[in-house]
Amino acid sequence: MKVNQNDLLTAIRCYFEVEKKFNVKNYIRTKFYLGSIAEKRGFFIANKGKENLEAFEYYLKGDNIRESAKKSGLGIRDCSLIVNTFLNAMISEVLEDKKQGSITEMEFIQRKRTKRQIIKKWNDYMSTFSHENDVKSKK
Repeated sequence: MKVNQNDLLTAIRCYFEVEKKFNVKNYIRTKFYLGSIAEKRGFFIANKGKENLEAFEYYLKGDNIRESAKKSGLGIRDCSLIVNTFLNAMISEVLEDKKQGSITEMEFIQRKRTKRQIIKKWNDYMSTFSHENDVKSKK
């Protein structure tokens, strides 16, 4: 069972503003975002009685699949399937809430302007007054 990366990105964007070039394969940030989403939604409390939930908790707290499997007493493949199952369940809950309209996707973070863009904007603004104050940009 695999996790759909587009749905994962959409679920993250429902709770956090990310860069347009954000890659869900940046595992450290993705786990941080997912852990925060699980905490905000009360995912662990709602699924408290489910079997092997602790493997998913270990995974979101920063352990890789191998370490999560070792701590949970599971095989690596089994742990991977369990983590992906819980992850897909959480993503589907978020997407269902988005579909119902209770949450919306956030915008992407604006990129920082380059020095060249700042100088051009300044020169355009100053050209309305005079040409004496032009700042030259390095090329």
